[in-house]
Amino acid sequence: MFQKKDYVVTSAQGVCIVADTPKLCVGKEQQMQYYLLQSIIDKKKRSYIPAENHETVVRAVMTKGEALQLRDFIKENRKEILENAPDKELAREWLESVIPENWCRAVIWLNQHTVTLPVEVLEYLTKANNNLLQELRYIFQNEEGVINILQVNSQFF
Repeated sequence: MFQKKDYVVTSAQGVCIVADTPKLCVGKEQQMQYYLLQSIIDKKKRSYIPAENHETVVRAVMTKGEALQLRDFIKENRKEILENAPDKELAREWLESVIPENWCRAVIWLNQHTVTLPVEVLEYLTKANNNLLQELRYIFQNEEGVINILQVNSQFF
């Protein structure tokens, strides 16, 4: 369970801070614990997600070490990922899973695809790409050049 002031990631809002963990009424008498998530990019964006039994995937922000490991994942899997174009369902799965490696798959497709993808697929891939870049910017805030982990033409490829 996340605590107040923890930083988390969701597919809908990207990086958020757990602003509060209130108990809210569900029905007449039952109370449930919720996370009040506030986007770090747009402080006006807030959402309530049940702390248990919710459909939205919420995970802790990656550590710097985990983020740096994405370079190896991209190097080792880029060719395989590009062999099969994602359809709408797969692209949505990549986004909603909130798994950094899946978001890397989206980044690879956006930056290296030679196939024209349907608009809906591009929308999911773009959202996953933006979420991952937002998370990396948060993790490496003022460290010059580290955001290049995902840039296709960087020294890491």
